[in-house]
Amino acid sequence: MHEAELKAYVEKWIRDKDVAAPLLIVGMQPDHPLLQLVEQKVELLELGEGGEPITMKNVQRLLEQLANTSFDDRRLIVIRAAERLLPVGANALLKSLEEAGTQDRFLLTTLFPGRLLPTIRSRCQTVTLARAQLQVDDATGPLPIFDSKRKTPLTELELHAIASYLADLVKDGERSAAVIRSFQRLRDCYKIRALGGNARLAGDVLLASLIELEH
Repeated sequence: MHEAELKAYVEKWIRDKDVAAPLLIVGMQPDHPLLQLVEQKVELLELGEGGEPITMKNVQRLLEQLANTSFDDRRLIVIRAAERLLPVGANALLKSLEEAGTQDRFLLTTLFPGRLLPTIRSRCQTVTLARAQLQVDDATGPLPIFDSKRKTPLTELELHAIASYLADLVKDGERSAAVIRSFQRLRDCYKIRALGGNARLAGDVLLASLIELEH
């Protein structure tokens, strides 16, 4: 689907008088100006701004906000780069995705649909942008290694590769202190990037923590 078609599709999806299934847009960059797709008045809520992993606390705050506020027309709940949803938070969101009323619209975007929980994907109607027929769809790329001579920060794809690697360790039952530290360093790396801090140094600390996992 091309951008012009997507705009018409999103407008129709928001205007629908009945309950509308959540919309998952595959191939949309996290910084896309989404509101350009929406002409009618909506209340916009965003979950997990800033590029950090989306935690259970983030989801709980959103659900409390939805439960304690009302709106006369439509509320658009946007989850950019939805692959950042950590499993516990994603599971907490399932009921809201499945039982959203006529007022609420959940819109998720991702470049990596394969990293979303199947239970999340199954509750969404999926639209794929034309340019998203890319190798990045479900690829994680190679796991980066520590290099003291490296002068550039970790790329988004490298961070995704590390996140997938750590998630696989946890799935296999590995919950050592070293794994927990690596998850913390990954979280710190996202936070420092979002705040404009020294992303290269944060990446070095993260990569150094991965070395511990090999011993």
